[in-house]
Amino acid sequence: MPDAPTAPRDTYFIGVNGSMNPAIHHPQWYRTIGAIDEAELQAALRLPSQTSQLFSQVQLGAQTLMVTCQPDAWWIQSNLVESWPRMIEIASQVFARLNETPVSGYAFTAQRHIDTDCPDTKFILTSSLSELHLGLPTGKGVASTAQISLVEEDFVVVASIQPSALSERAIYVFYQCQYQAPSVPRDTYFDLGTLLRGRFNKYQVEQGRVFREMVAAVNARCATGKEK
Repeated sequence: MPDAPTAPRDTYFIGVNGSMNPAIHHPQWYRTIGAIDEAELQAALRLPSQTSQLFSQVQLGAQTLMVTCQPDAWWIQSNLVESWPRMIEIASQVFARLNETPVSGYAFTAQRHIDTDCPDTKFILTSSLSELHLGLPTGKGVASTAQISLVEEDFVVVASIQPSALSERAIYVFYQCQYQAPSVPRDTYFDLGTLLRGRFNKYQVEQGRVFREMVAAVNARCATGKEK
């Protein structure tokens, strides 16, 4: 009997919010617009996919790259960090073709399960939060999740940290930037690909910093012996 599939340790997303038509999101359509090549099409057709008027899910040539579309959202995801450029390219081509689609916003998201030096991250995070003296509950049974949202002029940053469900030594970290779609004159359209490329480098640098500092903070606290 084959092993049961396990959740990926890392997942990366590009999401677009707006009024979508899920029924057109099929591997053949992605081939027609040039978002995938013939080899990717044939690989995608060999994999199970779902397409209806209300939902579509397409694996684009590999199990590590997937598109999902619903009436109010479209997103592409991968469990490989090396897939960011490919995801940006596919999203750019899709919405260049669908440039009349009403888009209200877009986002980059990364979620990871990262190992630390700490044998009990749940206790470390719970005790760290309790030392803020904000009247929060204490004890190992507390669900120790910390999340912060930062509202900038035209985007929102959300970051969170909590114990990983995959390992007592790991933390689950989440970092997302949600951007507002730009206002444009009536009957004109913006280039989503240009926006994605323009935003991504800053996002990538910042999410890398956030993840490194979260892990370093847990390791530093563990080194003090406060996990006992």
